[in-house]
Amino acid sequence: MHHLILLIYLLAGGVLAGILSSAASFASLVSYPLLLSIGIPPVYANVTNDAALIWNSIGAVFASRRELHGHWHDVGRYAICTVAGSAIGCWLLLVFPGKTFERVVPFFILLAGIMIIISGHHQPQPQLHRPFWQRLIYLILLTLVGMYAGYFGAAAGIVVLVLLTYLMEETFSSSTPSKTRSAG
Repeated sequence: MHHLILLIYLLAGGVLAGILSSAASFASLVSYPLLLSIGIPPVYANVTNDAALIWNSIGAVFASRRELHGHWHDVGRYAICTVAGSAIGCWLLLVFPGKTFERVVPFFILLAGIMIIISGHHQPQPQLHRPFWQRLIYLILLTLVGMYAGYFGAAAGIVVLVLLTYLMEETFSSSTPSKTRSAG
């Protein structure tokens, strides 16, 4: 009976994380504490959580193919930065002791919460040409977010979206539909 209750608990948590992921990219803020609550050590819970969410990210890209039409060059450039940063973050997770991870996680969760609050207050302003130095800073920040995602991962999707609102030269809502309409 105990195993059945645990299975139901994990399934319900997984469904809730999936709903929050599709609605607002908050899955890790549910799934990570869920894994901790059943006794999985923090670093193992983090790695399990991140490994499961990789498929969510790949699925999101495939589901957004129409919206990404005309932006694949940017997607590739941004993916290189975040994947390189993620590899560094994963390496740091392996190098530093588990106690370090346990000490910094509360600050990462606080950072993610602040970024979630910030994300609702910035309206991107289209610019025809951002200066090179400004684009470079945003790409470096995207690489740092990749490091964060590789090391911890919770709410990394939201942090990436916040950065992309500053990095993109077009707004998310107005650029995609007009390009889609004109293409087809």
